[in-house]
This record gives sequence, structure tokens and C-alpha cells, in this order.
Amino acid sequence: MIIPTLVQLSSRVLGKYFLSIESFRYIPDEFVENIFDSYLKMNSSLSIISQEDMIRIVKVLTDYHGDLFCTSFSYIIANHLNILTSNFYFHLFKCVHRNLVQLDFSHALEKYTLEEKEQFLNIFGQMETIEYLRLTYNRLDDDDIRLLTASHRIQSKALCNLHSLHLQGNHLTSRSARFLKSLTTLDTLYISLASLHDKSEFVREFDNLYECICSVQNSWEEIINRGWIGKIPQLQSSNASGDNSFYRKRRRVDNDDSIALIKLVRHCSTCQPNSLKKTMKKTEKIISNPIGFIDSNMLSSKSFSLVRLNQSTHLFRRSFFNQTYINGQWVSSQTGETFKVYNPANGEEVGSVPNCNTQDAEKAIQAAYDAFQNKWSTKTGKERSVIMRKFNDLILKNKDHLAKILTTEMGKPVKEAAGEIVYGASYIEWFAEEAKRIHGDVLPVGIANRRSFVLRQPIGVCGFITPWNFPSSMILRKAGPALAAGCTIVVKPAEDTPYSCLALCDLAKEAGFPDGTLNVLTSTRSAEIGKFLCEHPLISKMSFTGSTEVGKKIMAMCASTVKKISLELGGNAPFIVFNSADVKQAVQGAMASKFRASGQTCVCANRILVQDGIYDEFVAEFTKKAKAQIVGDGQDERTHLGPVINKDQYERIIDFIDDAKKQGARIVTGGNEKKGKESGFFIQPTVVADVKLSMLVAKEEIFGPIAALIKFKTEDEAIKIANSVDVGLAGYFYSQDLSQIWRVAERLQTGMVGINEGLISSVEAPFGGIKQSGFGREGSKYGIDDYVNMKYLCMGGLKDVDRSSQ
Repeated sequence: MIIPTLVQLSSRVLGKYFLSIESFRYIPDEFVENIFDSYLKMNSSLSIISQEDMIRIVKVLTDYHGDLFCTSFSYIIANHLNILTSNFYFHLFKCVHRNLVQLDFSHALEKYTLEEKEQFLNIFGQMETIEYLRLTYNRLDDDDIRLLTASHRIQSKALCNLHSLHLQGNHLTSRSARFLKSLTTLDTLYISLASLHDKSEFVREFDNLYECICSVQNSWEEIINRGWIGKIPQLQSSNASGDNSFYRKRRRVDNDDSIALIKLVRHCSTCQPNSLKKTMKKTEKIISNPIGFIDSNMLSSKSFSLVRLNQSTHLFRRSFFNQTYINGQWVSSQTGETFKVYNPANGEEVGSVPNCNTQDAEKAIQAAYDAFQNKWSTKTGKERSVIMRKFNDLILKNKDHLAKILTTEMGKPVKEAAGEIVYGASYIEWFAEEAKRIHGDVLPVGIANRRSFVLRQPIGVCGFITPWNFPSSMILRKAGPALAAGCTIVVKPAEDTPYSCLALCDLAKEAGFPDGTLNVLTSTRSAEIGKFLCEHPLISKMSFTGSTEVGKKIMAMCASTVKKISLELGGNAPFIVFNSADVKQAVQGAMASKFRASGQTCVCANRILVQDGIYDEFVAEFTKKAKAQIVGDGQDERTHLGPVINKDQYERIIDFIDDAKKQGARIVTGGNEKKGKESGFFIQPTVVADVKLSMLVAKEEIFGPIAALIKFKTEDEAIKIANSVDVGLAGYFYSQDLSQIWRVAERLQTGMVGINEGLISSVEAPFGGIKQSGFGREGSKYGIDDYVNMKYLCMGGLKDVDRSSQ
């Protein structure tokens, strides 16, 4: 193709080729950045580009490559501004200030006269979308601060989205501190090589924030070993060499690599100087984790970056790191009580969230009811669809951040977590389209002067109780049809994994859902909150995913108000491999089904039944694959299996293994905890052969990385074993015999059947079970039925045409 070839050409040829500035409009987005950079490098060095040409280029770029310009190109231009005057800045801002996300000044403000600064700040005050501001080697004197403060005060929208401020080589005063404190949305502050006019006054204005910086900065070089730091991934942003990758991000500053430093700062803020070494020793394990960073440039440049506790990814903002989401607001519980959330991979505290009670639940339900009556259900299907599609786009755009949040609190490998995010988003995308297709019906009538119709209307406020094993997708799979129908939602997420739910609400707010459409009750009071939701008269529908035992209680409690309910309960999935099966294909399917999420899925292969003719071959091949699985922290991209969710689940799985051993089962591989992972709930992938039906691994849902292998002789025997349990969510079998495929598929007593396939769930298919696995279906064209009421309309008294005069 011609465009990739152009990127390879010399900058002189590029400059000559693109002498026509209008040519930039025809370049695809994916190539224009490199070409533009080369164009500026050559022309600026030859001094053949004029300000007028630059302004024309800016206009073309903003008109035809707006989003890219607001992120990447603004930094590229900043690298070549030595040939431009302050007048160019004004033209630049006039073109882009409505969409500009980031702004970078290098020696810029100090060039301006006071009059020019005032002119600039009039434009600066209109920047509604600016999210990061970098001021490098600007004096930032009292005149600057006075004007910045005035702009911020007079223009109500100015800097209203500013999340990140980087000050490098600046002269700071107490007025600077007061201005910084006035930026209420500021989450991330970088101060490097700054000189202080009045340190004591600055410290007083900045409270503990600057003291924390001082305490670490003054002792940093003494405590940290240079070689140790060199092994840790560096954050390129604080490198003064000019690497611009950090500033070419599309959205807010990426602080994914800062979790360790955050915890370090939190510890140091409460430490006395003589205890700092002890704190660092405690923190070493955290920082040596691959997701941690310390920039080695800190040692030589004496710079220091402070990232607040709620910034472990850009989604971990102040808003939901320690609050819940009710009526469009981030709030604490009525009592102020909180509970802690832990990382199952290392036992470290992730954070704390409100421990809501029934008072909070009442507030959430009332907000949801008001939103249903007056805001969400009154929108047309198309209007709801637009907001839902934006929500889907935001989820996918923030997929990596959401995945890291999920992995941090739940433990599954980050690649698997990213897959869950995409899977969950597919339900929002699917039902965004279904929102426009909630059709009614016109019925045939038996009486001539009547007409009959059927309307499908949203059921009302829906209560969701969701599990920890899929903390994002289980919410989105329920929310998709509910929101499409026009319902509003109150969610009680699992106490182990609240942040995935809260992060989704953060994006939902950005997408434009009306206040009260989504509400979250984070709580350890599961029974109390669950009972309150089930019995509340304003809740019209309950949807629960969890154990059969709890599902029965939900069903009983909903009876008092005769609610519509959906239950997706326990499973004990049979995975049958017949003699005619392709063994390697069957092993691959069994591995995917069994060990996904460390076996903590309701549809995973719980009992693997293998026909005697291929039993030994299957055991050998399956064991080989199981041994190759890498167990570890889900943040490590090499990991296949993360930890199980908590201590109770860990001990339950160990009990299952011990029971199998006592009853004579053969432990082919695994069978114990993962050595060297004392702080996490790790269990090796375990293959248990020659399993008897009396063993716990055959009778109960395991919910862990244990593969129970059972030998059978005939098809009838396999079907009998498969159907012998009280639940019937999913079943799988592998066979190449077409007649057998039809027989077995129809005889299995499950709501879903995988035929020569180990992963069967998709948005296009109805998800749900039979027997004591529950009822109701999620996904597909049938999914919306659970969230609408059918209303019959009969119109009578219609007069026929008087034909007597004809």
C-alpha cells in the first residue's frame, strides 16, 4: 500500500510530497501521526514552515482527525514550538479548546507578557474537556497563579475535568498551593525539580500531601537499592529525555503501574522517619510485583511522583475507591461503616467500601423507582439504545483498566479478565439494538366492533444479586435486557468483588444514564440486604446468580410480594467423552471448560465421564495439559490459573481432595496447594482419576481446579450418571457418531448442551438451566422477556360503515 510506503520515506521526501497541506485530510488515522511528525521535523529544521501554514494544518487536522489531534498531535507540535510565537498558541487553542484533553507547556508561559497571559487565559478558561496539564520549566509566578485562579473561578466549566497536573522545574509559592487545592477534581499530582518560595507556608496550605513527598524524597536514595529498582518496569512519563508515549494516551493518565507506589505513599504518610526503613521492607514485596514501578530517574533527578491511593488505575478515582453509587452520586453508607476488600493472590488489602444497610437500600430503591417513573422508562427505545451503545464503547475503551481491577479483586488471569469484559459488553451492545425492537402485537378478533392489541412494557425496578466469579459480566448480562426494556436497577454485588461493579457505574455515569438508573449496594450484610430487596414492594423483579441453597431462599422471600424472578443457580456439569470422539479435541474442550477461572464457574466441567475404550489415553493427554498450566498472580501475563477467591473456598476444595484420597481415588497430578504462595489462595490444577460416585467431587459442585474423571462402559450408563443430580445447568459431550449426538443431546437433562465444544455461552444464545439450576433465560432474543410485562388492550364500540345508503 502507498501509505505505509510513505512512512518509510525520508523526511525530505515527505515534506516535499505533502507540500499541499490539504493532503493531510486524505491520510488514514493510523498513518497520519507518523507522517505529521516527520513533516514537522523536516520543515522546522529547514525553517520553511510558516505560522500561517501551521495554523492551516491545525485546522485540517482538527476537522478531519479531531480525536487524534487532541491527544497525539498536540504533543508533536509542542516538540517543535521553538519556531512559533505565542500568537500561534492562541490560534491553536481557538481550533481545539472544545476537544482538547491534554495540554503541555515547555518554557511557554514565561514568554508571555502580562497582557498576552490574560488573552491566553481567556481561552484557557473555556477548556471544558482538559484532563491533564503539564507545565515544564515555567516560572509559574504569582501573576500566573492569580490569572489561573481567576480563570478557574470566573469560568465555571474551566478545568472541571482536570485529573492530572505535572509541574516540573517550576517556582512554587503558597499561592500555588492554594490554587492546587482549589482543583477539586485533581487526582494525580506530579511535582519534579520544583523550587519553593516559602516552604513552610506551602506545606501548611498543602496539609499532609507535601509532607508525604518530603518524607520519601529525603530518604529515598539511602533506602532503595539501585539494582533492585533497575529490575522494576519504569514509568516513562517522568523521564526527562522527551519520551512522549505517556502523553499520547487517549484518556486520563494511566497509573496502572503505580499500585505499589500508592501503597508505599499511604504507609509513609503515617510513618516517623526512623520507621521508614521498616515500612520499605514491608513494601518491597508489593513493589517487586510486576505491576509495581519506581522510576530509577528519581535517584538522579531528585524528582518524585505522588499518586493518591485511589489511582491504581485511571478508573480507581476518588469517586468509587471508598464510596458506593446511589442516585447518580458517590456516597458513603448512612452509618459510615466500611469493609475491606482483599487481593486473593497475595492477601493484600485493595481498599475499603461502604458497608450498606437497609437504610441505604431504601434510598437506592427510591432513587431507582423515581428514575423508572420519570426518566428512563419515558425515553424511547432509540434514545435508550444510544446511551447503551455509548456505555458499550466506554467499556471496550477501558477494557484493560477494567480487567486489572477485576484481576486485583477476583484473581483470574488478566487476559481472561479482559475476555470477560468483552463478553459482558457484548450484552450491552446486543440489547442496545433490542431496545429498538420491543414489539407489541395486533390480535385477531372475534367481534366485529373490537380491536385487540398487546403492549410490552418495562416491568419496573429490578434487584440484582450477583456473584464474585464473574463480577463484571454477570452484572452486564442482567443489565443489558433490563436497561433496554426501560427498567432501572439496584445491584448487590458480591462482597469479595465490589470494585468491578463500581467501575462499571463510573462508566455508566459518563455514558449518560440518568441519575438513579443504576444503583449499587456494597455490603457484607448479604442476607439482610437480600431479604429487604426481595420483600420490598417497589422492586418488581429479582434476578439472582448463586448457589441453589440461597436461590431457594430468594424464591421464598419473593413470594410475599409475588415478584417475577430469574434464578441462575448451581451446576454439576457432566462432560462425556465417547469412544468415537477425537481425544485431542475432547481434551482441549475439557481443559477450557474445567480450568477457566480456576474452575470457579457454574458451567464448568464438574464430572468428566470417559468411555472405557479411550479412558487411559484421555487421562494421559489431559494430565499432560494440566501439568503445563502455570499457577500464579493473575497480573502476570504468563499465568494460566489464578488463586481461588478466599480462604473458605480454598479450604473447601482441599476437603474435596482429601475426601477423594480417603475413598481410594488416584491423584494423577496436583492434589495440594501451590508451594511458594503462602500469602495467596493458590491450588494446583488437580486430576483425580478412578472417581467413585460416592465421592464429594462427583456429588457436589466443586468450584475449583479439580478434574474428577469417571470411567463408564455404555451410553445408557453415562446418561444415567449425568442425569443423577438435582441440578441441570449445562452438559457437554464429545462424539463423532451423528445418531449418538442426537440421542444424547435430547436425553441430557440440562438447559444448555455443548456438542464437541467446551465453551458454549454467547450473547446470541439463551443462558439458563432446568431442575434446581433455576429458571429464566439471559441473553438472546428471549432475554428481554423477563424484563417486560405484557398488557392486553381491548378497544370496543367501534362503529361499522353504514352501507344502507349505498
